[in-house]
Amino acid sequence: KVVITGATGGIGQEIVKLLAPLSSYIVLVGLFENELNNLKTSLKLENAYIVSGNINDAAVRQKVKSLCESLGGINLLINNAGINDFNSGR
Repeated sequence: KVVITGATGGIGQEIVKLLAPLSSYIVLVGLFENELNNLKTSLKLENAYIVSGNINDAAVRQKVKSLCESLGGINLLINNAGINDFNSGR
């Protein structure tokens, strides 16, 4: 029973690939619903649930919490959400 934030990023996708086959279910959290659906479809994840939005938003966190409670809880949270800024400042 896994929740992963930042599921559609490069590292997030690789974690999903590794954990989904070993999980009763996996909750994919990310900014964009279409990207989450594409990931679910491309990996043929029958055991995946999607929550889209910014995890900094209390309403999104509540959606994740409610979903997980309805599924019987979680065993693992991978908080992979983040913002990259590769600007060198020049």
